[in-house]
Amino acid sequence: MPQLTVFAHGFIQIEQTVGTGDDIATFQVLFDILPPNSNPVTRCRCSIKCAAGSQFGQGAALEVSGPILGNGNPYPGAWNQHEFAAGITKYLYAGMQQVFGNGFAPGSTALMRQNFMGFQGRIIISVPGTPLAGIW
Repeated sequence: MPQLTVFAHGFIQIEQTVGTGDDIATFQVLFDILPPNSNPVTRCRCSIKCAAGSQFGQGAALEVSGPILGNGNPYPGAWNQHEFAAGITKYLYAGMQQVFGNGFAPGSTALMRQNFMGFQGRIIISVPGTPLAGIW
């Protein structure tokens, strides 16, 4: 299977509450896609949210959307959502670790909104061997 590269530039912490007993975590990751043998697809994003009822942190169930282009349309090329979601989850946790360290003190609460974190990362995913509409 051919591989494509996702270059993450940063993430936006849309909203996150910690230590409230009803934690919320929603993010957008900003990235470019470099398909095999094709021009880069820039200004992409995906949404990430913590599944209802789970506490945000390593091992939490995260819901990762597929890539959305700068014009709001879904990425039309061949894709592997399973590998992308796994890679983007690792990227997000690494970015959160770098920005916030080991987290918050026990018993503390926090509400954070609309914070941009410039944290670069690279994710390699395997895609089907046939391009869709000439796009990998």
